[in-house]
Amino acid sequence: MTQTTAAAPAAAPAPFDPIGTESSPGPAWSAAFLGVVGLIVALFMPWGAVLSVLAVVLGFVARRGFPETRGARLTAIITGFVGIIVAVVWVTVVLLAASMVPGDNF
Repeated sequence: MTQTTAAAPAAAPAPFDPIGTESSPGPAWSAAFLGVVGLIVALFMPWGAVLSVLAVVLGFVARRGFPETRGARLTAIITGFVGIIVAVVWVTVVLLAASMVPGDNF
């Protein structure tokens, strides 16, 4: 009798991951961009606070990402908090100035 050896079964393909658990440096760089733009916009309009809040949130979310994006994450978090502070000061100054105007106050 002759013996035939069966070939080993092929390895199963890796399962499909629709959620995408692989991280990318995208959130860190997006957060840094939003932080810088939010700070610049907050200097002129209080709506920059919205972009700054998004930058802070994305900056903290991106902490789980790549270690080489540490600078982008720090940029996002720092400029985000500064943008929020600038927007709050901007609104405070405008409200104080509006309350000092003589005449009919709304």
